Amino acid sequence: RVSRARAPCGAPSLSWMHWPLLSVMSILSCGMAKEATWLRDAAALSSFLDSEPSADKIIAFSADFSRLSRHLEPQIRSQLSECAVRSAVLDAGLALSDDSVGHLVFERWAVPALPAVGFWRGTTLLGVMEVAPGGGKQLQEALKVYQSGGNPIQKPSRPTRPRTPTEKPLLLFIAGDRASVGKTSTCLGILAKILSEGIYQAHEIAYIKPATQNEKPQPVTRFCEAVGIEAVGVGPIVFYKGFTRAFLDGEVEGGASGLLASAARAVDELGKNKRLVVVDGVGYPAVGSICGVSNADIAEAIGAAVLLVGKSGVGDAVDSFNLNAAYFEKRSIPVIGGIFNKLDTQGYYSLENCAAAVGSYFRQFRPLQSIYGFVPKVDVPDEAVVDALSPLFKGPFERLRQQDSKEDALKLARGLLAGQVIMEHLDARHLVEDLLLTRRKAAQPRLRAASEDRMDIEVAPRQKRVAPAPTRKAKRARTRAEIEAEALEKGARSGG
Repeated sequence: RVSRARAPCGAPSLSWMHWPLLSVMSILSCGMAKEATWLRDAAALSSFLDSEPSADKIIAFSADFSRLSRHLEPQIRSQLSECAVRSAVLDAGLALSDDSVGHLVFERWAVPALPAVGFWRGTTLLGVMEVAPGGGKQLQEALKVYQSGGNPIQKPSRPTRPRTPTEKPLLLFIAGDRASVGKTSTCLGILAKILSEGIYQAHEIAYIKPATQNEKPQPVTRFCEAVGIEAVGVGPIVFYKGFTRAFLDGEVEGGASGLLASAARAVDELGKNKRLVVVDGVGYPAVGSICGVSNADIAEAIGAAVLLVGKSGVGDAVDSFNLNAAYFEKRSIPVIGGIFNKLDTQGYYSLENCAAAVGSYFRQFRPLQSIYGFVPKVDVPDEAVVDALSPLFKGPFERLRQQDSKEDALKLARGLLAGQVIMEHLDARHLVEDLLLTRRKAAQPRLRAASEDRMDIEVAPRQKRVAPAPTRKAKRARTRAEIEAEALEKGARSGG
């Protein structure tokens, strides 16, 4: 038997290249409606998953059966032959020569041991079941649930191990390819989904926006207040009127290094005794770069992984994702994947069509990153917004609306509804699992170095970024009130 500890991301045995596949092949091909497909490379795997996007699929991950497994072979063959779905056999030995296959099998899909069987609904993996000695009854029950339309894999309610008192929380930085793409709504959707699924409790998660241009209370912070999630809606970096020019004149105390240090302290303080902190970005990735405090600067300073919120469409959506991901990846900041927001529900650019095309691109060309959701555009008339809220959001809304005018209450309801729609289309469990995986990888510098060597590129040592030097003679540090008053007098409209 081959355990996950011997997966290709470690030091696999060369015997994997000689695994006989006939046993697994006979199990899936005998008596099924369609003969199992051989998946001999990553392209074949991608083609199999992309074909008939809405069809159910089973993939067997091959290995040499032990003697005990051979005793189970007739029973397994009999059970699988009754499940007439498209099936394929993947030679996991491919992982030895193809890192993308190894990542998919042993990390993204978390195949626990070989042989195993994975269950798909369209392009969504429901889960992977190890075919272990004595597991015939378990497989039988799983197939019964699968054929009835359910999820055959019973997942634990909490995917994480107990947290040690000194362990830092997971840090997720939400960035967007433009302003108003839905970053803050995505933060709300993530927090609500994690709470509703019981992945973490309210006191174990937190929200912060360390840099902002808008100091007004947002639906996400008000929701957090109502359900007991600790939140900081306005962090230490505020791009108030006149801020940029004052910074360039040397009038902002501490400069870029001081601002970044204050952001890091705020996140560290908020993260005490937390398991996850969701960090809200500002504008597009380069916002703040003129002052040395861009989204990438902040994400690097606090040590967060990045999730990008993208636009609708196919070509424009993917191109924008690649452009903005590159801004972080150039600094070796991990971009774990994305969410594509505000998609049409009908027509050529419908959510279904865009999800199929964009999903195909990611599986072929960005297999190490995930899409955690495609979110539809929702147009609800004012009079129906409150009724559209689910109990998770409606309860907090009813408590919070007592403080608001009618107009402000409607804005709050619309903000909560935007978060609710994202929550309904978000795979939060997959997201948390990828964050844990990213942290484990970050703790293995030797593996990272080996990966860089395989890419056959020269990796220069990372150096601390130096903030832009003031272009004019430095002046005394001025207070925000002084700077903002002068900027307003001269006609400033924003942080510039």
